[in-house]
Amino acid sequence: MLLALYGMSVNLNHITEVHDGVFESILDFPDQAALIDLLLDPALPVVLMVDVCLGNFTWKQFEISGYSDLEGLARQISGDFIVTTEEFRRLNKEVQWKWAIQMERSPPDYFDFGQIKGPQRYQVLKSCGFRFMLESQPGGGDYATVVTQSRELVQRAIDETTV
Repeated sequence: MLLALYGMSVNLNHITEVHDGVFESILDFPDQAALIDLLLDPALPVVLMVDVCLGNFTWKQFEISGYSDLEGLARQISGDFIVTTEEFRRLNKEVQWKWAIQMERSPPDYFDFGQIKGPQRYQVLKSCGFRFMLESQPGGGDYATVVTQSRELVQRAIDETTV
């Protein structure tokens, strides 16, 4: 299926090699729960969640430990979070996130997903042993982009999770 997006044509459920040994597909109406079950490898320890939004527009108590303890009220807290694979499995349905990237190890401090793009992004992700990168749309959505180092895994995602 061909999708016209911003004046460009995009092939849905088609595998493209976007970088040396890195494959991408835009999935048409994927079952996101089934897609996450297929992609997640329980043996890999961490998931980077990019552009996470916690909360809503009501004031709620929050606590942040780490650099300095911070306590107060917040309507929303947003940012990038690294969580365990099991924590991601629990959280992914409860919070809004734009991208999820499962890896063998956390990325370097300088890795800013919004700033590092193209070949440099894929090189950093490969150096972290990434399994997949998945774009999410709040509440599911019509399309999802999946990127992996395995053409076979992308093909399984197309075959097993799309309408």
